[in-house]
Amino acid sequence: MQLTCLPSTSSLPGFQSSVAVFVFPVFVCVCCGTSTSSSCRIRGGVITWLPSSCSCPAEAATKFFGYGSRSSGDQSAPTGPTAATPHYPALPCFTSYLPVKPCTPSSRSSSSPAVIRHFGNILALSEERLQHGQSWLLTPLRPDVLTVTPWLAPIVWEGTFDPVLIDNIYKPLNLTIATTVFAVGKYTRFLRDFLETAEQHYMVGFKVHYYVFTDQPEQVPAVTLAPGRKLSITWVPKFNRWQEISLRRMEIIQTAIEERIRKEADYIYCLDVDMKFHNRWGPEVLDTLVAAIHPWFYQLDRKQFSYERRPASKAYVPVDQGDFYYMAAVFGGRIEDVHKLTKTCREHLEEDKNNNLEAVWQEESHLNQYLVYQKPTKLLSPEYLWDDLKGRKPNEIKLIRFSAIIKNKAEVRENA
Repeated sequence: MQLTCLPSTSSLPGFQSSVAVFVFPVFVCVCCGTSTSSSCRIRGGVITWLPSSCSCPAEAATKFFGYGSRSSGDQSAPTGPTAATPHYPALPCFTSYLPVKPCTPSSRSSSSPAVIRHFGNILALSEERLQHGQSWLLTPLRPDVLTVTPWLAPIVWEGTFDPVLIDNIYKPLNLTIATTVFAVGKYTRFLRDFLETAEQHYMVGFKVHYYVFTDQPEQVPAVTLAPGRKLSITWVPKFNRWQEISLRRMEIIQTAIEERIRKEADYIYCLDVDMKFHNRWGPEVLDTLVAAIHPWFYQLDRKQFSYERRPASKAYVPVDQGDFYYMAAVFGGRIEDVHKLTKTCREHLEEDKNNNLEAVWQEESHLNQYLVYQKPTKLLSPEYLWDDLKGRKPNEIKLIRFSAIIKNKAEVRENA
């Protein structure tokens, strides 16, 4: 079976990895395990196929991969069996091992890929071993805490994932993570610590685009950013009440997504500025719709959650409903899913305002109401959103990764 060359890579947004990747998984022979050159390399955004032939019938490959449809960005069609190409998923997600026959050590040279993974329509062959210690079905990694929700969304805790494995899975995808932060009024004082600690711990080794929304652009500190990371500043007005920026945040994020972020990033995470990173906060958080469990409520019955309880409000949650109480200091996910969230919350906020209502915790109340009925696909444990006011961490919190700093709220919240 002969691999054919791909004359154009315009449909692939900027692969920069040295990891070998099959981006057109049809008629690619990975079944026989005898040909180490049936692969491609991507360096500097250029795909080079290393063609070879084997005696395997075409059905051996197509039964695993099938045909995809043509990528819209590719203007030149390859010939031969790879002419039909799959849609490039905007937000690829690790799904499973491919059901292919593995190469044996004797049939594979030291330079051949070690492990095969499938990301939507992208088949990634890592030159590093994506392996870790054996997992035992009857030995839970964290028996002291809940690690999966009733709707099968994972809850991320220290000890539930292998950071090296996670990094090696996501780095070949060359993702950009948009990160929004609001620094209005006296909250500009928190920007330096936020950005400097983010550069030490937040998505290290990945492309990050910080979007800073502020009424004082001149107060944004000059912080050295790692290669592939950048910062944009957007002016926003200063409001009469501190609650107003909370009320307007969903609208501003929605508009930013529509005007530029959806064209510039793959994922978006919306974070509070009066926070500091302390430990790794990496791609283990990536998923479709992600929420962080509030550090002050995770041990309480839902009847004690600080939901909006007035039925007249669009943020209303009945006393017998709700799963977890989420903090609005951290939420994120795929661009379009976060856009849907922010758009819905903005509409609900506006409807409440028209009815002379303001939810008890402004946009956080509307965020929680949304997530009661639109379940997050991944939850972050309180490790990922702590509060320094809680003092000494309890036993279940093995590592504090990101926390709200202690401050005089009455002083920094002007016109409170």
